[in-house]
Amino acid sequence: MTGYCLWEVGARCITSGSWDLPKTSPERYIQLRKFLETTDYEVRHAGGAIVSVVYEDVVGFFKGNRAGQTLGGLEAILQVWCTDNGIAFDAVVTTELKRWATGKGNANKQEMREAANKRFGCKVMTHDQADALLLAAFVHENGEWAKAGGPSGDRKRGMPTSKKG
Repeated sequence: MTGYCLWEVGARCITSGSWDLPKTSPERYIQLRKFLETTDYEVRHAGGAIVSVVYEDVVGFFKGNRAGQTLGGLEAILQVWCTDNGIAFDAVVTTELKRWATGKGNANKQEMREAANKRFGCKVMTHDQADALLLAAFVHENGEWAKAGGPSGDRKRGMPTSKKG
């Protein structure tokens, strides 16, 4: 399961949710790419554009080698898709997000859901959706994408040299 949130410039969540990725590695990578392509098409068709992508950097928060490899593969697919489409990307460290949302860097899934429910005034369906909503709010409120139209700081990042139209 993974979460997502489309956030409009101007501090407004357009949509958010979570979806199950297939259990097999090749299929989950294909599905992630299809989701990105479909979402990009729908946003462009509605007259918008995806200008940046931010994701949670969960290094060290997985159990076992297979989970780490899977997350690395998903991150690679996301980074390649962003680069191919001229979209800036950045990662926010999990403990940084948790500390911002709850006041402690080791908040559990329920605490993150409660923080999202409180911040957005709605019932967040899953912890994945809560993480995605909080991540979008964190980036917006901290101006992470304001400098030079893309990511800032010394975290992992990608800045395309040109944007596709």
